[in-house]
Amino acid sequence: MAYSKVKSDMGTIAIPKSFIDKYLCSADGSFVKVYLLGLSQCETDKYMSPSEFAKGLSMLLSDVIRAWEYWESQGLVKVTYKNKDKTDFDIEFRENSLQHELKPETKPVYTANEIYSCAEESMEIKEMFAISEKILGKHLSSTDINVLYSLYDYYRLPADVIPMLLMYCVKIGKKSMRQIEKVAQEWVDKGIDTLERTEKHIKKMERYNSKLNKVKSALGVCDRAFTPTEEKYIGTWIGQMNMSVELIAYAYDITVVNTGKLSVKYMDKILADWYENGIKTPRQANEYKKARKAVQRTNSKKVIYEFEKEEFDYAAIEARALGKK
Repeated sequence: MAYSKVKSDMGTIAIPKSFIDKYLCSADGSFVKVYLLGLSQCETDKYMSPSEFAKGLSMLLSDVIRAWEYWESQGLVKVTYKNKDKTDFDIEFRENSLQHELKPETKPVYTANEIYSCAEESMEIKEMFAISEKILGKHLSSTDINVLYSLYDYYRLPADVIPMLLMYCVKIGKKSMRQIEKVAQEWVDKGIDTLERTEKHIKKMERYNSKLNKVKSALGVCDRAFTPTEEKYIGTWIGQMNMSVELIAYAYDITVVNTGKLSVKYMDKILADWYENGIKTPRQANEYKKARKAVQRTNSKKVIYEFEKEEFDYAAIEARALGKK
């Protein structure tokens, strides 16, 4: 199994007090045994298979598997399965998850001497400040240094994650320390506290922002940013509903025809209806519209929304969604 290294002293394994306070009493006793045995293997090069774990602890293999699934649900380990029946897997301990339990309730007030003293003793902090200065493109003020140090000490972000946070913030136009700290808090709340998770999150957000900009172009919004309400609706469409830009553009055209303006609430009713009925493309939406009109004529029931023209220029809609005129 693959383990992250845990410091030991005189052959003993250091158990964080936070683990004892939060997990020891509430977790199943057999789960605790599995966790501690796994932790003890971090200082050895010996590989213990899940079946050896079960044998060593006089437990059923299924119980060992359930134990690791439990600790993964608590965010303390990461389980990587090697086969479909989940009988062989790797375990990676997430040390930082326990460190977060030690985070004080209120942000400490740091003195300049305290920060500089820590930087002198820690090469990674000193390098973090140097890299941060290059990313931000300015000489760090005392306020900048204080916030950056709090990202490391209070928010518990690793020193190699903080520069990635700064690069991401600069790229999306959030350059003030207040904005950076707010993004840092969002990352911590989402458990984005390792290089791997940071890289995945940034890629995900880059895809999201790219699609958001395409939607912005398709809706003809070029001289302003989306309002918080607009972005909330659009985030649902491209995030939870996974709507294509073309389909959103089509819903926009229908909205303008019927209301004469951009109305995200009106669009949301259309897109929610399409989502519930599995509509993925403008052409499918048009066929769906025709079918509903036929039902309306047959049953004399009013449809949710009407269309003032039968056909739309799909080629123009798709071109607009792709940023073409």
